[in-house]
Amino acid sequence: MNNIYSFMTLFLFPLITFGQNYTPGTSYFSENEYVEYIHGNLPIILSAPHGGEKKPTAIPDRDCTGCVYVNDTNTQELAKEVAAKIFEHTGCYPYSIINRLHRTKLDANRAIIEAADGNLDAEDAWKFYHAHIDSSRKYVMQDFGRGIFFDLHGHGHEIQRLELGYLLSRANLQEEEGSLNEEDLVSKSSIKSLVENNLQGLDHEELIRGEYAFGSVTEEKNYAAVPSENDPFPLSGEAYFTGGYNTLQYGSRNQGTIDAIQIECNQDVRFVDSVRKRFADSLAIAIIEFMELHYFNDFNENACFVSAVNTTETGIAIYPNPVTNYINIELEISGVEFKLFSPIGQEIRHQKLSTGLNRLNFHEIPSGIYQIQMLKEKQFLGSKIILLVN
Repeated sequence: MNNIYSFMTLFLFPLITFGQNYTPGTSYFSENEYVEYIHGNLPIILSAPHGGEKKPTAIPDRDCTGCVYVNDTNTQELAKEVAAKIFEHTGCYPYSIINRLHRTKLDANRAIIEAADGNLDAEDAWKFYHAHIDSSRKYVMQDFGRGIFFDLHGHGHEIQRLELGYLLSRANLQEEEGSLNEEDLVSKSSIKSLVENNLQGLDHEELIRGEYAFGSVTEEKNYAAVPSENDPFPLSGEAYFTGGYNTLQYGSRNQGTIDAIQIECNQDVRFVDSVRKRFADSLAIAIIEFMELHYFNDFNENACFVSAVNTTETGIAIYPNPVTNYINIELEISGVEFKLFSPIGQEIRHQKLSTGLNRLNFHEIPSGIYQIQMLKEKQFLGSKIILLVN
């Protein structure tokens, strides 16, 4: 599968965006503004594939067998509101990718043939959308080592609850207690990497519907969810979405350390602006709490300052963070180069460091969010996001 994924990335994403200079919190648009990408500095990726309203006449309506045309009302607004609340609580930005085309023109949660129905403009929008999810995953793995992708949707089902998709069917979830820990079901899961590595050492069953599962965290905020501790599986005959193309493509089921959860939001939390905004705040808090429970210690306090630079693995320690007038870099290895990049991605300092303690003066550098990169013999060791406070 990894080889297939690599081929697909090269073939479908010829204008891959990874490595370009972006500013966290800034929007970048595809041609005709069909897709919006907001650069981040957190190990969190948000996607809204079905909330767009644009219906350009230049793109004909999709006409394919089994095509779905119903939009997920207010999900692009929800994605932006969740991102804004995450920033409000952490001072950092998730990566956000939003399809602004109506679903009659583009379905960004399908493979390109069904998604764009052969229209070149729609295909370009699809490629921009998915290239930026792909590059966001690469940024997160480079800077943090791991992270999570949330695909935001809306459902019109009768039961007013969040439906969380992990690529597990209703029948999978209905199996007897403990069955989710069987190897064949873990291998199908979109949070496979989290099962293999989480702070509390929880198993798959606990992560899907235990006390600290994502659905249980949202229920603590009075938003019912399935699966969760209180609602472990949908009953036979109850509608339920298991997760779609994006969850499969960008979760850890087949490759990588980025997990994925599809969140299907019920109408009661989406349709009224004031209600949706309260929900967005609660969902943002739930995401932050989930990250702190399972991915990074003290995530709520450090957020975008957690780093892929690991003292044990690389022999590097960087502190304090945030920085005031100086920063200390302790090295157990030799031949390390230091690079500092401004908030807009410009390299503003490059120097060689010595083994032991290096104390670098930042007194004349303006406040802002900066990135440090460390290299040895031109090989990338890791990076760290820092906040400079003067």
